[in-house]
Amino acid sequence: MAFAKGGIAWDHKDVPVCIRNGDQQYIRMAADGSGGAIIVWENYRGGSESDIYAQWITSDGCRLWDAGG
Repeated sequence: MAFAKGGIAWDHKDVPVCIRNGDQQYIRMAADGSGGAIIVWENYRGGSESDIYAQWITSDGCRLWDAGG
């Protein structure tokens, strides 16, 4: 993530959005108004049926919700 003026927000820190198994697809992201973002996706964790999950990442790269979304 980079700031609008070109600065690096998280330096070298990678932030996994989801660390659960299953195919994750149709990912969408929206700014939270404070430099972070809310990310949503479709996930096939339990077989043939999918569910929708979300994660909120702060401007400093911290996950605010469960590690699986």
